[in-house]
Amino acid sequence: MRKGIRAKGVVVFEVNKDHSVALLELRSIGLNPVFKRKRTTMLRAAINAVVEIEGYLKSKLSDLGKKKEYVMFLGHKRRLHLVCIMYMSKRSPWRVKSVVLVSFAPGILKKISFKLENMSWRRILLFEYTKRYLTRKYY
Repeated sequence: MRKGIRAKGVVVFEVNKDHSVALLELRSIGLNPVFKRKRTTMLRAAINAVVEIEGYLKSKLSDLGKKKEYVMFLGHKRRLHLVCIMYMSKRSPWRVKSVVLVSFAPGILKKISFKLENMSWRRILLFEYTKRYLTRKYY
């Protein structure tokens, strides 16, 4: 039986910057886009996880236009993959209004969120599954 890919976390930012500046800031924290191949299963899993959030964003931000999707990896070993969905403005199509990052490994998005908030990105939502460790003391 094949195990499907499941999203472990979602973070939503309000950006309001140019597309090239947003990509440059994502690269500066260590997120690099995958150019050689598209991971359609990851994109499909991320879009399924973001359906409700997309409806909320469209109700809150009135001039959302097209969206661009990227599969990105974190670090040099390319083991940690993220899906980045950028929602553009209708009035100026090169302007990014909001960014949604979907992670498939727990514990990544909180660290990325702190770095992006220092670059004046405004976090709207952070939802992440984390492992809970239970410690017991034996006497």
